[in-house]
Amino acid sequence: MATLIKGKIHLPSDTENFAGATVYIYVENAGLMDMPAQVVTQTIQHNVTYEGQALAYSVEGQVSEDDAPFNLRVHISTHNSDDVKKGDFVTKRTYSVLGDQSPETVDVNVELV
Repeated sequence: MATLIKGKIHLPSDTENFAGATVYIYVENAGLMDMPAQVVTQTIQHNVTYEGQALAYSVEGQVSEDDAPFNLRVHISTHNSDDVKKGDFVTKRTYSVLGDQSPETVDVNVELV
């Protein structure tokens, strides 16, 4: 599969080191008004360790221009669940991606829930 997006995930500067987390990275179709975004492709990284440096990621897959526009969403679970819980980290702003259907580099910021 082709790499669609790659980049780094930046956590808040006061984040303590952790290990064993799961990182969920979603590319979503955000083109349907008044409807929840649909996940087009996703990547899950298991047993992730954070030691003060941004976390690298890449998303592979196939998408159709018919599904555009796309958003990127990140959830770092310290509970190893795709349900967002207190103590997890999530993107809180919109990251529009794949506007030209080429691989791109997108750095994202996550915030503590």
